[in-house]
Amino acid sequence: MGAQEQHGRRVVPGVSAITFLGFLDTHLLIPVIALYASGLGAGIGVVGLIVGLYSIVNTPANIIFGRLIDKVGHRAPLRAGLIGNVISMALYALARNPLHLALVRALHGLSGALVAPSTMSLVAHHAASRGRGRSMAFYGMAVASASLVGYPLSGVIANRFGYSALFFFGASVVALAVLLSFMLPHHVFAATSARAHGNTLGAVRALITRRSLMPSYAAIFAQYFTFGGVVTLLPLHVEPLGMGPLEIGVLLAT
Repeated sequence: MGAQEQHGRRVVPGVSAITFLGFLDTHLLIPVIALYASGLGAGIGVVGLIVGLYSIVNTPANIIFGRLIDKVGHRAPLRAGLIGNVISMALYALARNPLHLALVRALHGLSGALVAPSTMSLVAHHAASRGRGRSMAFYGMAVASASLVGYPLSGVIANRFGYSALFFFGASVVALAVLLSFMLPHHVFAATSARAHGNTLGAVRALITRRSLMPSYAAIFAQYFTFGGVVTLLPLHVEPLGMGPLEIGVLLAT
């Protein structure tokens, strides 16, 4: 077993655990955010805007922060993103009107854009070449597990203890991820920050406009567009039928 493979086997499980915890907060919110926004007085159009505001901010910020991470390494961006997620989760509990909630969603999307590229590139760059597929599979399992666990768990906590308890639980979970990030080997970050391995803006532009990839882009957009509609409208549709966060969480997990 080579040194890189041994190193990757030490790093990848830790990064996968941080990924799971760092994505769990987002998935804890999905079953309840529409109901929470509606309870603060938002109409259905504003509810949709608040639900989507995370992605509206997060998507372009991922590209910008990805280039930043290529230049400065993963260490500071990962921890800054996780700490930002902790603060965002706590601020959800303090929102008193739809505007407050919209601002918190934007902040959450911004901090989340630091976590995703940091963890993904950590796994990619510290896995041995012959084990890179397996390492990325672990990463994918961590993200998928966050949604599988987060949806029903969100419903249980919100139904039993209320929204504020859910938000502070999410903040505590991500705070644990912050602690775990300090346990990763120090040279993981130093080795990465020494490289300039990011794509140029021209390369990114060429990738986005490549005709052979357009069907994939369209399929991904359609999938997430539909999911956004479900996350926004399903809770508002089933609430008059007597269903609350618990049932919504189970429906989304299913």
